[in-house]
Amino acid sequence: MPIVYEGFGNVLNHKAQTITCPVNTVGVMGAGLALFMRNRVQGLKDHYKRLCYTGDLTIGKCQVYKVPEKEKLVLLFPSKDHWKDDSKIEYIESGLKDLVKNIEKLGIKELAMVPIGCGLGKLDYHKDVRPLFEKYLDPLDIDVYLLHREA
Repeated sequence: MPIVYEGFGNVLNHKAQTITCPVNTVGVMGAGLALFMRNRVQGLKDHYKRLCYTGDLTIGKCQVYKVPEKEKLVLLFPSKDHWKDDSKIEYIESGLKDLVKNIEKLGIKELAMVPIGCGLGKLDYHKDVRPLFEKYLDPLDIDVYLLHREA
């Protein structure tokens, strides 16, 4: 099943079993989508901080958070080392490679993906990130939804 949808949508309210949260690796969810998710998803912040402090969430290694009392996962996708840094396209590619390799182990059955690294990370979606999504996500055997921020 390829990318089944690309367009505007709110990842926080999306029907997909797994929604994506771009993060840094220092344990700070202080801006952008990460801040919104920190404030809306119970327990996410503590789980994320623990993963950062134990070294289990690093560039090129995605992790998931099981939302309590819901059949929903949050994919924590590191797009930068420090919150004040810009994202790097190599980080996005290494994260996508890890995601594809470990998708079953992570328990992901469908995925709502956002333009990782393109907001506060300053990458260009169409030039840099979209081609990587096509390369790594389109061949997956799950439904993938590419969601852009609603205008």
